[in-house]
Amino acid sequence: MSLSATPYIDNAVIVLKQCLCMEPQWLYLDVWAHVSGGAGALKLYWYDGGWQGACNVGNGTEAYNICSIPYASSAVALVLYHNGVEVDGIEIWGVGPRNATCSATPMIYVLNWTTTYQRSTAVLTLRSIMFNTIAAVFHSNNYTISKTLSIRGLNPCDDYVIKLVFHMAAPSPWKVEIVGNMSNAPATITVTTTKTSTITAAEVITSTAIKAVAETAIRP
Repeated sequence: MSLSATPYIDNAVIVLKQCLCMEPQWLYLDVWAHVSGGAGALKLYWYDGGWQGACNVGNGTEAYNICSIPYASSAVALVLYHNGVEVDGIEIWGVGPRNATCSATPMIYVLNWTTTYQRSTAVLTLRSIMFNTIAAVFHSNNYTISKTLSIRGLNPCDDYVIKLVFHMAAPSPWKVEIVGNMSNAPATITVTTTKTSTITAAEVITSTAIKAVAETAIRP
């Protein structure tokens, strides 16, 4: 069975519930997720000098839990397992409820994308600033899936680097549309990225130097 036929995370919410900012310094996160295409086990990992965890979010098609992570964590990863095998995951970099000077302009844009044709997989890394919710709709050869992600309060500016994985039914050209919505303003910004190459080797295309931020320690 191809990975495109396995369950995937189609909706997730990760929100800072409480900051225990004094010793021993922990962050408490509300984590909710919905799984499409079947059921699975959802776990939350965190990056604190290395990937650690996990917090068990729950099993089935919908799960919720309050997860505690170290205050010094810089990223979290929500991972879906199906029959004990990792089949999907979302990484969020930029965790840290610290003092910061925030941009006054909401932005959403693609940092880089990687297409691995041997596994029929597209990996998209994007940056979202000041958007509470983003939605990504992925199209490939009559195959469409969507993922919606709500992130709030993980840093003062809601400025995140996000990694999304999409499994294709077969190697083919693909397109993804990303829409960001702000709850406190009637604004929508849409970014569309199209990949039309059909080569049979893995290919990496980098659009900005900020790629290094997302690739500092990508989970294996």
